[in-house]
Amino acid sequence: VISGSWGDVRMGAEMESILTGYNDDRIETYFNPSADASLAGDYKGIRMGIDITAKSQYGDHASIGSVIDGETLTWMTAAEVHFLKAEAALRGWTGAGDAKTNYEAGVTASFAQHGISGADTYLAD
Repeated sequence: VISGSWGDVRMGAEMESILTGYNDDRIETYFNPSADASLAGDYKGIRMGIDITAKSQYGDHASIGSVIDGETLTWMTAAEVHFLKAEAALRGWTGAGDAKTNYEAGVTASFAQHGISGADTYLAD
């Protein structure tokens, strides 16, 4: 669980690249648009390793979105378990099942968890 009360949890540049690159509608659930007027409400991530504080120059970058419930964020979901099993299958670990099946189940579970349609279209792209 991650605490959102410090105000220093922001989207990483890698996540920005992945979610915008795939036109993934879950971005609106995972993150809030940047509050900085110069970013025009875009979802802007921060390069990993940046030392930030709540009042830093990065404070208006994309923050954690509606996936946060009050002060906590659940990070390990059923979808994440499917993704981890897919990675284990790629490594050939016993009992991990099929990588493609696990990955697709993870995507489907993630879309369903956030009430977003289009998992089949996303997977077909």
